[in-house]
Amino acid sequence: VTRIGAPAPGWLSRFELAWPALLGIGIVAIDLFQYWWHRACHAVPWLWRLHRVHHSDTHLDVTTGARFHALESSLGIALLVGTMLLAGIPLWVELVRTIAVNPLILAQHANVDFPSWLERAARPVLATPEVHRVHHSRLRAEQDSNFGQMFSVWDGLFGTYRQPHAASEAVGVAGLESADFQSVAGMCATPFRRI
Repeated sequence: VTRIGAPAPGWLSRFELAWPALLGIGIVAIDLFQYWWHRACHAVPWLWRLHRVHHSDTHLDVTTGARFHALESSLGIALLVGTMLLAGIPLWVELVRTIAVNPLILAQHANVDFPSWLERAARPVLATPEVHRVHHSRLRAEQDSNFGQMFSVWDGLFGTYRQPHAASEAVGVAGLESADFQSVAGMCATPFRRI
């Protein structure tokens, strides 16, 4: 039985880090993983077929934050857990990170505005609702930007950041607007249907 706080196997275990350092490093490393995974979901055609279920929502709201194809979610979790084990990041770090990031993900998709002073102050570091709204534009060039889940700094570092004022107001994916793509059965079938 492994206790919480016990070192995980993998690369970081050789440094015998205290749990606060491991937590900080883990949160940053997992968010970087999520950035590249999200970017791959847009760049690799068969991953995009899965990920477009998330983008096919024609109205951005909190449910959009949970609208993912089961195959994409399963593959993402398997890759994340494997990467964490290789890196030596204990799984409890992802539990703590999830508790912190889920309210942000809900806010990103809630179609609400933060006070403008808070939005401007936070956007250089955090993927705020306005920053993420660009990512849900119907324009593919805008969809292929602002991939950060928690931190927007990755988009700045890797050249995928787009200013919020550039966002189109319309959301969704062209060709996936009809009701048969918006039902649960339609979303499950979306990756396997030709548009």
